[in-house]
Amino acid sequence: MTMTERHEYQYADAVSDHFMCPVCRSVLVEPVQTRCGHIFCTPCIESALSHSRTCPVDRAALTQSDLLPAPKIIANIVNELLVVCPNQSEGCPNVLQRQLLGTHLEKECDYAWVLCPGAECDEMVLRKDLSGDGECAHEMEMCEMCKRIIRDNEAHVSICPAVEVSCRYCSTHIQRGDLDAHLSGCPEAVSTCPAEDVGCPWTGPRRELSDHTLLCTLVLIAPALRTQASRISALESENHRLRSSLHSLSQPPLDPSLTREFETLVLDQERLRNDVASMDMQNRMFVMNEGIRMREEVQELRTAVWQLKAQVHWLMVDRERRMGSAGVGIPSSRPGSSELGGHGQERGEPPRRLNDNLRQLDVKL
Repeated sequence: MTMTERHEYQYADAVSDHFMCPVCRSVLVEPVQTRCGHIFCTPCIESALSHSRTCPVDRAALTQSDLLPAPKIIANIVNELLVVCPNQSEGCPNVLQRQLLGTHLEKECDYAWVLCPGAECDEMVLRKDLSGDGECAHEMEMCEMCKRIIRDNEAHVSICPAVEVSCRYCSTHIQRGDLDAHLSGCPEAVSTCPAEDVGCPWTGPRRELSDHTLLCTLVLIAPALRTQASRISALESENHRLRSSLHSLSQPPLDPSLTREFETLVLDQERLRNDVASMDMQNRMFVMNEGIRMREEVQELRTAVWQLKAQVHWLMVDRERRMGSAGVGIPSSRPGSSELGGHGQERGEPPRRLNDNLRQLDVKL
């Protein structure tokens, strides 16, 4: 696609003014940035520099060497805008990214006009109508009415100059080739007032036009009204240009270093987000594993405690058995032992049961 065609993209959605070229007022195509921070289409700024070596926005000194590639983020945004296929009127329903449109038109669009593959055929044909075997998509034959050699009789009938048609105004039968000349002078053809562009609403047969022109006041003042409209249009264009310049001046220029730093910060933010997610997952796994390990250790400690209780119980039972067999509870004949009974108890106090000893041991544990 040529640069002119690229500026004729039909965008699927409205595009922000921030992505408009200050020169052509269209969406940026092949954007470049000046050292003063303004962004233009490459051909637009090159054409402007060929007339004046100043920036079209702030009039700062500018040369070809001062042009730098636009920030990649801006180039990506404008290249990913959705556009409608130019062959939509032929039937193509595709809406795709702008950067893919060239490939679509050259290789994929079934409704693009391509040269017929026939060796002696120079006609154009829709890609979807190609035969696929490299043969000519048209057949050579002679029109019986105009005697011309044609390739598609059905298509030719609708344009054949020798076919007789009827004037839609006066119903005169005439060959299609002479129809335009007839309509230019047909007295019944619908005409409008010469002052229609300045507000005259009259329409009627051509044969009444001369009478209307003599009576129409707007026909007399039409030249002055057209001159005034031309001046108003010029003022509106100048006003629009001044507003665009003011808007551009009010926007702070994009510093290339700040743009690169912003892109770096975006990448660092994404990396940190991934690192935080990874650390959070590792922390969750660590807490879960530690919880399992601590539960296992607590269970082992409980088991050990119950084993110790069982051993102490067995020792206490064995000790009671031995002391009972040795005559525990009989007063000792040794000096100083007359006031104590078995198990170191005072005289007269009932002997403790084994269950009392075990209960005290449980409390201590």
